Amino acid sequence: MHGAGRNVFIDWDLAGPGSALWDLALSVLGFAGIGTDWPLERVGRQLRELVDAYGLDESDRIKLVELMPRRYQAMYDVLEQGHQSGKQPWTRM
Repeated sequence: MHGAGRNVFIDWDLAGPGSALWDLALSVLGFAGIGTDWPLERVGRQLRELVDAYGLDESDRIKLVELMPRRYQAMYDVLEQGHQSGKQPWTRM
């Protein structure tokens, strides 16, 4: 993908059957600094660059924001279940 005059790469190692927005919602967590101590302006700038580079229209941007809490909970559940079962690499995470 290309955005703002530079290449943008996304690591899709946990991608699977489902919508692209479901996969993108998890990427927001890591690439846009959601849940970090970054200033809100920086988080907003990173998020805008990500969704602009991905080419989301207004409708998909709204859907993405609505989807993010469910996606984060789903990832937490994967990590928790992997940890409880001793499955690597989730146990270390």
